[in-house]
Amino acid sequence: MMETDPSKLSFEEAFEIFIKDKKVVNWGFRMPNPVKMDNGFNEYPCGYYTEYENGYKLIVFGSSFGNEQQQEIRVLDANDKPVGYKDREDIVFD
Repeated sequence: MMETDPSKLSFEEAFEIFIKDKKVVNWGFRMPNPVKMDNGFNEYPCGYYTEYENGYKLIVFGSSFGNEQQQEIRVLDANDKPVGYKDREDIVFD
């Protein structure tokens, strides 16, 4: 199996390993139900997702506050635990 610890992967690494070139098998919307992380804290991944043949998901969430947009993208494992994600980034549209 994989020797790399999935919890330490960057988004780009997780995407290359678990998402790229995989077949889409499902899509939908995930509600913000809690997922227990290895550090004991809960995460609440939510948004529209695409599920791939290996059970991993690519999930996207976005919101806005005034002129500032926030977007987040994550790779989730088969138990919906984030294994690679981009921190929220503010994007200002001119």
